[in-house]
Amino acid sequence: MTWDSVRDQQVRLSSVASIATFLAAVQSQIIALSYQDNSTAAHLATNITGFAGILLDVITAFLALLASTTIQHYRSEVEKQLKIFENLSEVEVLSEVQQLEVQEHNAGIFPDLFSSILAKAQTRVLALSAHPKDDTPILHDASLRLLALMKRGEEQLDLISVKRSCTHIQSMASLVDAMGSTMLFGVLCFIASVLCLAIASQPRSVWVVSVVTCSVVIVFPMTNLAIGVFLKRIPSIFVF
Repeated sequence: MTWDSVRDQQVRLSSVASIATFLAAVQSQIIALSYQDNSTAAHLATNITGFAGILLDVITAFLALLASTTIQHYRSEVEKQLKIFENLSEVEVLSEVQQLEVQEHNAGIFPDLFSSILAKAQTRVLALSAHPKDDTPILHDASLRLLALMKRGEEQLDLISVKRSCTHIQSMASLVDAMGSTMLFGVLCFIASVLCLAIASQPRSVWVVSVVTCSVVIVFPMTNLAIGVFLKRIPSIFVF
């Protein structure tokens, strides 16, 4: 994950929350049709997969909203710090440049964000050094230190608030992984509950068509992907 992709990740999480909420609403409608009837194995399977699907969808929506809200909060904190950095006075810029020291361990800041901050610092130092004052030697020394740091290509920065925010954002990766797993199982439960309901309450012709349709929806993309590895993919209305 990079700093530039954080915003896109937040948008995707919001979309996942909306999809999970929609699936939970549909699952509740399915359960409403069968929750009072457990007379057959098909009805029982419908209720089991339906309730499990709702639970998984609700968990998915909760995790997606939690991750999205957390990322938004800490992204705002980082952007706030960047704005403060851009408006620092001359003395404060020198102080911040002094903190751009190389450390042995990764500070946890996104590499592209670190490069952006270094670029901003270099711009400020060069702008200040273009207006000579009594502290010109100090400015020259700070400029040399900054350029040396950039040449070394280190990805370290001693800005505690930025580091903390980036660490929190990166820690959302495990939460996103868990959310992806719960959503996958939620979709599988949704498909299973629909098929079980069709088997339990509809004529054979109806549920046979339903099973075939679901099989095609699941198998066709996998087949198309496998074909695309060796040959040209089958045409689709979706172009990537």
